[in-house]
Amino acid sequence: MTMEEKMDLILEKSEKIDLILEKMVKVDMIDVLIEKTDKLERSLNVVQNDIKELRQEQDNTNKTLSLVQKDIKKLKDDVKELKQDHESMNRTLILIEDDTSNKIPALFDGYSFQQKHIEEDEKRLDVLEKEVDNHSIRISVLEQAN
Repeated sequence: MTMEEKMDLILEKSEKIDLILEKMVKVDMIDVLIEKTDKLERSLNVVQNDIKELRQEQDNTNKTLSLVQKDIKKLKDDVKELKQDHESMNRTLILIEDDTSNKIPALFDGYSFQQKHIEEDEKRLDVLEKEVDNHSIRISVLEQAN
């Protein structure tokens, strides 16, 4: 073989080697892509699990929120009822105050009237006691004289 033929043969073999190397690089790249795809799938699985957990937490939070809203509504109703009771008690208190404020002067007037009569009766009683004492003395004197 001539040098030229050898060169051609070497060139041809070199091209074959280049093609094989290119294929090897492509195979390596495919392996890298497969590895990256596997990592992406694992990451996707983790994200999907996280999403599932978040949905469960959201459901629990929604249930809790619903209970809290019911409690708030009940508290509002209770406060409204308490306000109504308070207003009713205020009206009743006003009526009681009005009723008693009208009766207190009358009671005081009645007390004053009774007190005045008692004082007058005590004065009359004092006069009667003196008369009884005088009569008792006279009777004693008359009895001693007889």
